[in-house]
Amino acid sequence: MTGELSGADLARQALVAAQEAAKKKGTGAIGRMMTERGVVVPAADGSILAQWEAIPAAAAPAATGTTA
Repeated sequence: MTGELSGADLARQALVAAQEAAKKKGTGAIGRMMTERGVVVPAADGSILAQWEAIPAAAAPAATGTTA
């Protein structure tokens, strides 16, 4: 292999590029942490982060004073 990059090399390059883009974009601490660890958030709003505010009320309505 002369000059060819392996799959792992390409993945490392993509991760570094994503980290640099996140730093330039000014994402929050959670976003930077996820980028640094290679975590990908689904395109739809079906992620746990998108529903974070509703979770306590759904899990324990009596404790939060709400009804689901």
